[in-house]
Amino acid sequence: MGGRALSGNGNLYGCIVRIMKLTVVRHAETIENVQGIIQGHARGTLTEHGISQAKQAAQKLRSESIDVIYCSDLSRCVDTAKEIIKYHPNTAIHYTEQLREMDAGVLDKYPFKVPDFISNIGALIIKYFNVKLPGAESVSDLRLRVRRFINVVYKEHPNDRVLFITHGLTMRAIEAVVNGSKTIDVRPIKNCEIWRLDIEFPLE
Repeated sequence: MGGRALSGNGNLYGCIVRIMKLTVVRHAETIENVQGIIQGHARGTLTEHGISQAKQAAQKLRSESIDVIYCSDLSRCVDTAKEIIKYHPNTAIHYTEQLREMDAGVLDKYPFKVPDFISNIGALIIKYFNVKLPGAESVSDLRLRVRRFINVVYKEHPNDRVLFITHGLTMRAIEAVVNGSKTIDVRPIKNCEIWRLDIEFPLE
């Protein structure tokens, strides 16, 4: 994934463009992922395989220059970050609610395969942009949260290499904001999948 094509000196139509190089990583596998449980704002516990995934992601990122890290404050991301920061001990890391997963409200900690109607409700929440259950976020809420946060980070780090450690639907919301889409793709993202994006201007 990437942003608008630039000339070699970062010049777009005669203007100097400040490019934030953003790397985004989904957390490693959790017990809840394996059990098919909606995690939302629940903490989540990494499996042994998940710990191995986090170590592999850390290896992939070990030689990269990273100026600052922003990480969801939920345990499954914090524990994934622990492996990554072993290779970046001098890089500042900030734990934030702004990179949490979409809040599922009353569906948090529910199995999404049993009963079937739970899955159907979840699908409707995604399909209908502003639909939300008690205590939950809508897709539009999530998209707005993500957009505002990226813009804050871009303002502070317009020329830096930034790492986000976050969640599946949150990554899909980032994708939607960067691409200018009002809806989000609901195809699954693999645990510890790594995306790279160029943020060239505040997002709308």
